[in-house]
Amino acid sequence: MDEQSAATLGEALKGQEVGGWLVGELLGFGKSAIVCEATRKGHPAAALKIFDQDLIARFGKEAQAARIDRQLSLKGKEHQNLVRILDGGHCSTSGLYFIAMERLGKETLESKIPSLGRDRIRPILKDLVAAARFLDDLGLVHRDIKPSNIAVTPDRGAVLLDLGVIRPHNLSDLTDGTSGRPFLGTLRYSSPEFLIRNEAGDPSGWRALTFYQIAAVLHDMIMREPIFQDHSEPYARLVIAVMSHEPEIIAADVPADLVGLARHGLLKDPQQRLELVTWNSLSEGGQPQEDPLQKLRARIAARQTQQAQSNPTGAETSRRRASTKLLSVANALMAALRQTGLDDGLLPRLILTHEDDNAGLTRDVKLLAPPSEQHSLLSLMTLRFRIELTDPESMIGRVSAAAALGPEPSCDLSGFEVVYSGILDGDAIAPKAREALYAAVAAAAEKGPASKPLALPCTAETEDA
Repeated sequence: MDEQSAATLGEALKGQEVGGWLVGELLGFGKSAIVCEATRKGHPAAALKIFDQDLIARFGKEAQAARIDRQLSLKGKEHQNLVRILDGGHCSTSGLYFIAMERLGKETLESKIPSLGRDRIRPILKDLVAAARFLDDLGLVHRDIKPSNIAVTPDRGAVLLDLGVIRPHNLSDLTDGTSGRPFLGTLRYSSPEFLIRNEAGDPSGWRALTFYQIAAVLHDMIMREPIFQDHSEPYARLVIAVMSHEPEIIAADVPADLVGLARHGLLKDPQQRLELVTWNSLSEGGQPQEDPLQKLRARIAARQTQQAQSNPTGAETSRRRASTKLLSVANALMAALRQTGLDDGLLPRLILTHEDDNAGLTRDVKLLAPPSEQHSLLSLMTLRFRIELTDPESMIGRVSAAAALGPEPSCDLSGFEVVYSGILDGDAIAPKAREALYAAVAAAAEKGPASKPLALPCTAETEDA
């Protein structure tokens, strides 16, 4: 439905009743419906969504009735961050199909993004995740999460709108109210697998779509522009971007954990997405309970072996790319640690070097702290960070750390602990590396015997909170 046809329909229905609701001013429109102000005695003011009859004729009345029934299943099941469904059905008088929802303010997240304060990103994200998780707990998936479908209110925070294409997790394609698996939703905010309707039709598959769409909204809040903005026209270029382009997410004034979360949620592979993003990491900053790279390593190793056998040139190119990335991350890590040592007088003098292995898939950063009475360091302290790249295509890897008193190789550096896992990015890794450094210095100051490993309070974490 275009702007002209929406205005014409809105004007024709103004002052008329649809399903017992008195139609008022036109509030907006989409490709399938118009939304108008509406009132009804004994009910709060509503936003009345009236569906395009041409669209219904194309897809069938049964399909539209099924979609409305799914929305009506939420009547009485309320969440403060989800729009409330009041009424809906088929109006026998006008012949129109409609849904009545609570009326919220006109402002959506889409209108606020260009000037959105950095302190608003995390609260809005938390509200959005709460609404999506509420639907997930009910066995439903939204399928069209995007900034224009999120209201921003002063009393309830962010509220997820437009439940027009929700569906149960276990609904078969034959009962989805459509035929031929057509695309439903918004191209720009759809995951690659959903765009080509190749999503896994189970709860985890739909969850992968939801995580992607939430990450796309997070991208917009961080970058203050729509995802794939530079690939909008022509239509085919946007399709290619969704399928294969990795959006750049860089913002020095946004916490690294939010940037990392957006990057992980926008991974093209839905399985990698699910292994690096969880409901807890989205809503509470929690981390997956197990190292997310363990499952990936076997699959990635098999893929790399197969690729190397079939395409040696491609494998060599991938190895060089991996080596370059590792060097970049190592340099960024060294710079961060060196600056930390210069800025904080509590730390002893630091000597930093780095080296890679022969295969080029790991690189170590070694830090030495010579004895210093001023810093209660009576023996040489050795701290080693191991940077591993496990998936050169998506630049996923992990960083482990081990520390001991005494020089290598006599000191025991066998107890490596994972301090970071996810997309390798110097800005995201630096805080975890600094934490390991301070932990090592604190343990060393307790004057443990030389060559004894120093305890690092680090656990396997994914930087995607």
